[in-house]
Amino acid sequence: MKKTLFFMICFLFAKEITFSQTISASRYGASVAQWADGGEGWDNFPLLGVHYIRMPIDVSKGAIIDNFFLKTYDTLISRAQRHGLMVYAIINPRKNSGQFASTSEVAGAINSIVERYDGDGTGDLSGLLYPIKNWEVCNEVMYGTFANTPGTPGYPLWSSFTLTQYLDYMDTAKSVIKNTCADCNLFNGAQLLPPTDMFPSVCDLTAAIPTGNGPDIIDKISYHNYTQYFQIKKATEDFADCGIGDKPIWITEAGMQNEFIQDSSLTQEENAKRTVKSFAYVFTKGVERLIFTTMRAGVGDPESIQWESLLDPQTGAKKKVFWAYKKLIEKTDYFTSVDTITPHNDSTIFAIKFIVDGKPVYVLWADTNKTINIKVSGPLNGLFITNSVPDDTLGNFTTQYKTVSGNPVSIDISSEAIFVEEDLINANRNIETENFKVYPNPANDKLFIDNLNGNYENYIEIYSADGKLLLKQKTEKTNNEINIHHLSKGIYFLKLNNEKYSEVKSFVKD
Repeated sequence: MKKTLFFMICFLFAKEITFSQTISASRYGASVAQWADGGEGWDNFPLLGVHYIRMPIDVSKGAIIDNFFLKTYDTLISRAQRHGLMVYAIINPRKNSGQFASTSEVAGAINSIVERYDGDGTGDLSGLLYPIKNWEVCNEVMYGTFANTPGTPGYPLWSSFTLTQYLDYMDTAKSVIKNTCADCNLFNGAQLLPPTDMFPSVCDLTAAIPTGNGPDIIDKISYHNYTQYFQIKKATEDFADCGIGDKPIWITEAGMQNEFIQDSSLTQEENAKRTVKSFAYVFTKGVERLIFTTMRAGVGDPESIQWESLLDPQTGAKKKVFWAYKKLIEKTDYFTSVDTITPHNDSTIFAIKFIVDGKPVYVLWADTNKTINIKVSGPLNGLFITNSVPDDTLGNFTTQYKTVSGNPVSIDISSEAIFVEEDLINANRNIETENFKVYPNPANDKLFIDNLNGNYENYIEIYSADGKLLLKQKTEKTNNEINIHHLSKGIYFLKLNNEKYSEVKSFVKD
């Protein structure tokens, strides 16, 4: 139900709203560790429901940014968009013969790369569906002692790199990107941990930019953190202190690996619990978007990163954290507002209200078992209460229906977050239709649709990722079989309509 409005908007062509404009409003993403075909199981991205992906573009001294250079990125970006993903691009300088590219070389590279993918119709990648509008320069940049001392995070990758070079790069990037793509956003080289906890700091940009742009040098903040709640309160205080407190924050590497470093006995159940709570919480602190650190860690990665990742590094199997993240996305993505409600106190009781498709979705938890009272929207038949952690590794969740009367209503909460949704009296609902199933996903030759409400004429439509209607048929059967052997591999959307209800589900053709 939660994505109904989003996908209906996609098909209101009279308003000239494009598919890429709608998915750009998605709040969630995930990163790739292995870019090769099959390395991550790319079909997992649309199954998860994310629409953003980080992509590094490396530029070395002396690199020639031509069609040959861009061919690799053309392939990756095309693959990403086939899976419904918009790219968050990171231009990284890389040493060649011990030297970094000059400022003029970086300027030329940025101009060519941004022009290729900005979607303005000039020199664009053929078939570009989702223009790249968000650009970071120098991921987790290091300089000074953190770059030149063996054993520190930036050595030897950033050795010999200086603050002056970084400031020159950023000042140049601002000018070149805005000249090429006025509506593109420039991000800082991702801040690792709150600025006062980690040097180098994004705050260096506010004081030392050569042209005096200061805080205006960046449009948005890129931030990395791997602890519960992402130290977001401290980070936002630090950002405000250095004059960028008004900038939207993207946590472009978000995960729980440091929790495992602190306590290696933590289970995957705990990984899922902490991920959901942390992701939901930071939206109340000015975070605009979250990108999970790694879809599938490599078998050679540190144990903490393997523990954190959404897929098992050895087998590729989906872990509980995968399904928990998917459920969070299903319940809260495309929210139009978010705030805390009574009795939230930011320490022992957490009560967050998202508005999704014009309806509230409450995310509630506490440090220990408690009973709280929350004020709801109006007279209710009851509440749908869904656990945020799956019962198993197959993605099955427990949902309970609680009959209520009066307002506020009492709800039992614990250290595991729950999703609470209202069943309003006289609401226009159709439970049988809401629970229709589409499987298998991914699918090969046939797609099965079960649990349709046979009391209505149901219309089934299949759309491509760019919004083209590929199939439409009417059915009064509760269970249906659709032949999709003729469809190319990729992500598709199945839309169900009847006189009472409309909903869209995504599926992948394998």
